[in-house]
Amino acid sequence: MEFLVSATHECGFMVGAREILDMLRERGHKLFLITARTSVYALGEEEIISAKKRLDEFGFKFDGEFWCVNNKVKVCKDNNIVIMIDDCNENCRKLSEAGIHTLYFREKGVEKLPGGKYLVDVYNWMHIYKEILKLEKGKK
Repeated sequence: MEFLVSATHECGFMVGAREILDMLRERGHKLFLITARTSVYALGEEEIISAKKRLDEFGFKFDGEFWCVNNKVKVCKDNNIVIMIDDCNENCRKLSEAGIHTLYFREKGVEKLPGGKYLVDVYNWMHIYKEILKLEKGKK
Protein backbone atom coordinates (compact mmCIF):
# COMPACT_ATOMS: atom_id res chain seq x y z
CA MET A 1 0.00 0.00 0.00
CA GLU A 2 1.31 3.46 -0.81
CA PHE A 3 0.35 6.84 0.52
CA LEU A 4 1.42 10.43 0.34
CA VAL A 5 2.40 12.95 2.98
CA SER A 6 2.12 16.70 2.54
CA ALA A 7 4.92 18.82 3.97
CA THR A 8 6.88 21.97 3.27
CA HIS A 9 9.93 23.71 4.63
CA GLU A 10 7.63 26.15 6.47
CA CYS A 11 5.90 23.62 8.67
CA GLY A 12 7.03 22.12 11.93
CA PHE A 13 7.05 18.38 12.44
CA MET A 14 4.48 16.98 14.82
CA VAL A 15 5.54 14.67 17.62
CA GLY A 16 5.63 11.09 16.40
CA ALA A 17 5.60 11.87 12.68
CA ARG A 18 8.97 10.35 11.83
CA GLU A 19 8.49 7.37 14.14
CA ILE A 20 5.09 6.51 12.65
CA LEU A 21 6.39 6.91 9.11
CA ASP A 22 9.29 4.61 9.99
CA MET A 23 6.83 2.04 11.39
CA LEU A 24 4.75 2.20 8.21
CA ARG A 25 7.86 1.72 6.08
CA GLU A 26 8.75 -1.34 8.19
CA ARG A 27 5.27 -2.70 7.38
CA GLY A 28 6.09 -2.44 3.67
CA HIS A 29 4.51 0.89 2.81
CA LYS A 30 6.13 3.19 0.28
CA LEU A 31 6.17 6.81 1.38
CA PHE A 32 5.78 9.81 -0.89
CA LEU A 33 5.80 13.52 -0.25
CA ILE A 34 3.58 15.90 -2.19
CA THR A 35 3.23 19.63 -1.86
CA ALA A 36 1.64 22.43 -3.84
CA ARG A 37 2.95 25.19 -1.60
CA THR A 38 5.96 26.00 -3.72
CA SER A 39 3.68 26.77 -6.66
CA VAL A 40 1.02 28.51 -4.58
CA TYR A 41 3.50 30.75 -2.79
CA ALA A 42 5.78 31.16 -5.81
CA LEU A 43 8.75 29.77 -3.96
CA GLY A 44 11.74 28.80 -5.99
CA GLU A 45 14.38 26.11 -6.20
CA GLU A 46 16.19 27.61 -3.20
CA GLU A 47 13.18 26.98 -0.95
CA ILE A 48 12.81 23.42 -2.22
CA ILE A 49 16.48 22.74 -1.45
CA SER A 50 15.98 24.20 2.03
CA ALA A 51 12.89 22.03 2.63
CA LYS A 52 14.70 18.88 1.46
CA LYS A 53 17.62 19.67 3.76
CA ARG A 54 15.30 20.14 6.73
CA LEU A 55 13.46 16.88 6.03
CA ASP A 56 16.80 15.08 5.78
CA GLU A 57 18.05 16.64 9.03
CA PHE A 58 15.00 15.27 10.84
CA GLY A 59 15.38 11.82 9.28
CA PHE A 60 12.39 11.85 6.93
CA LYS A 61 12.92 9.47 4.01
CA PHE A 62 10.62 9.23 1.01
CA ASP A 63 10.41 6.91 -1.98
CA GLY A 64 9.41 9.85 -4.14
CA GLU A 65 8.83 13.58 -3.92
CA PHE A 66 6.39 15.74 -5.86
CA TRP A 67 6.91 19.50 -5.68
CA CYS A 68 4.76 22.32 -7.11
CA VAL A 69 1.75 20.02 -7.56
CA ASN A 70 -1.62 21.56 -8.34
CA ASN A 71 -3.54 18.30 -8.84
CA LYS A 72 -2.94 15.80 -6.05
CA VAL A 73 -5.63 13.45 -7.39
CA LYS A 74 -3.70 13.09 -10.64
CA VAL A 75 -0.43 12.40 -8.81
CA CYS A 76 -2.12 9.72 -6.70
CA LYS A 77 -3.80 8.09 -9.68
CA ASP A 78 -0.66 8.23 -11.85
CA ASN A 79 1.45 6.66 -9.07
CA ASN A 80 -1.04 4.07 -7.74
CA ILE A 81 -1.21 5.80 -4.36
CA VAL A 82 -4.19 4.51 -2.41
CA ILE A 83 -3.92 6.45 0.88
CA MET A 84 -3.35 10.19 1.18
CA ILE A 85 -2.76 12.28 4.29
CA ASP A 86 -3.54 15.96 3.83
CA ASP A 87 -4.58 18.98 5.87
CA CYS A 88 -6.43 20.94 3.17
CA ASN A 89 -10.19 20.37 3.15
CA GLU A 90 -10.49 21.03 -0.59
CA ASN A 91 -7.76 18.50 -1.41
CA CYS A 92 -9.33 15.96 0.95
CA ARG A 93 -12.74 16.41 -0.64
CA LYS A 94 -11.37 15.92 -4.15
CA LEU A 95 -9.18 12.96 -3.19
CA SER A 96 -11.95 11.11 -1.38
CA GLU A 97 -14.42 11.78 -4.21
CA ALA A 98 -11.85 10.20 -6.56
CA GLY A 99 -11.87 7.00 -4.48
CA ILE A 100 -8.55 7.59 -2.73
CA HIS A 101 -8.55 6.77 0.99
CA THR A 102 -7.95 10.17 2.53
CA LEU A 103 -6.90 10.93 6.09
CA TYR A 104 -7.91 14.52 6.79
CA PHE A 105 -5.41 15.97 9.26
CA ARG A 106 -7.87 18.66 10.28
CA GLU A 107 -6.85 21.41 12.65
CA LYS A 108 -9.19 22.55 15.41
CA GLY A 109 -11.70 25.08 14.11
CA VAL A 110 -11.22 24.16 10.45
CA GLU A 111 -14.21 23.05 8.40
CA LYS A 112 -15.27 19.45 9.00
CA LEU A 113 -16.10 17.42 5.92
CA PRO A 114 -18.72 14.68 5.86
CA GLY A 115 -16.94 11.39 6.47
CA GLY A 116 -17.46 8.35 4.34
CA LYS A 117 -15.87 5.28 2.87
CA TYR A 118 -12.85 7.25 1.62
CA LEU A 119 -12.56 10.08 4.15
CA VAL A 120 -11.62 9.99 7.84
CA ASP A 121 -10.62 12.83 10.17
CA VAL A 122 -7.36 12.16 12.02
CA TYR A 123 -5.91 14.15 14.89
CA ASN A 124 -2.37 12.89 15.48
CA TRP A 125 0.17 10.46 14.05
CA MET A 126 -0.91 7.52 16.22
CA HIS A 127 -4.46 8.03 14.98
CA ILE A 128 -3.11 7.98 11.41
CA TYR A 129 -1.25 4.75 12.13
CA LYS A 130 -4.38 3.07 13.53
CA GLU A 131 -6.48 4.13 10.53
CA ILE A 132 -3.89 2.75 8.11
CA LEU A 133 -3.85 -0.55 10.04
CA LYS A 134 -7.65 -0.70 9.60
CA LEU A 135 -7.24 -0.15 5.88
CA GLU A 136 -4.62 -2.90 5.74
CA LYS A 137 -7.07 -5.30 7.38
CA GLY A 138 -9.89 -4.29 5.03
CA LYS A 139 -12.04 -2.82 7.80
CA LYS A 140 -12.77 0.31 5.78
